[in-house]
Amino acid sequence: MQNEPTSIFDQDFLKETFVRRRQLMPLALKIYVWFFLAFSVYGALSFIYINSTRWLNVAKYESFDKLLLISIFTGLAFPVLRFLSNLFIWLEKRKAVLFAVIITALHILYCCFSFVIIFNMFRRFDFMMWTVPLVLLEIPYLVLLLNIRKRWEQTGISGNEQEQHFKGLK
Repeated sequence: MQNEPTSIFDQDFLKETFVRRRQLMPLALKIYVWFFLAFSVYGALSFIYINSTRWLNVAKYESFDKLLLISIFTGLAFPVLRFLSNLFIWLEKRKAVLFAVIITALHILYCCFSFVIIFNMFRRFDFMMWTVPLVLLEIPYLVLLLNIRKRWEQTGISGNEQEQHFKGLK
C-alpha cells in the first residue's frame, strides 16, 4: 500500500484543525469554573436553609407578601445565574463567556453597592465581611474571562459540535 498525503477533506486532518473550547481554558479558569459551580449550589442551598423558617412564619401569620417573593428571588438570583454561566462554560457554549462576564461584573457591582449601603446604614463592617474575599476572588476570574472571550467565541468548537460535524461528513 502507498502512503498517501493527507488531504484537507480527510477526517483526521479536520480533527487536527479543530480546537475544543475547553482546550483554550487555562487551568486557573477551569478551577474557577468548578469552584463557582460548587459555591453557587452551596449558596443557594444555604440561603434556602437559613431563610425557610422565616418564610414559613411570614406565610403562616401574614398575607403572602410581594416583599417576600422579592427577597426570595433576589437571594436566589445570583447563585442560580452564577451556576448557569459556569455550567454553560463547562458545556462549551459559544456565548457562555460573555454571559459569565456580565453576571460576574453585575455581582461585583452589587457587592460593592450593598457593602457601601450597609456600612452607611449601620457603620459596621462585620455584616458583610464575606463580600470582600468573594470580590477578591471574582476579579481574577473576570480578567481570565475577558482574556479568553474573543478566542472562545471565534475559534473554539465544543465537543458536541465536533461530533455533529463529523456525523455530517460520513
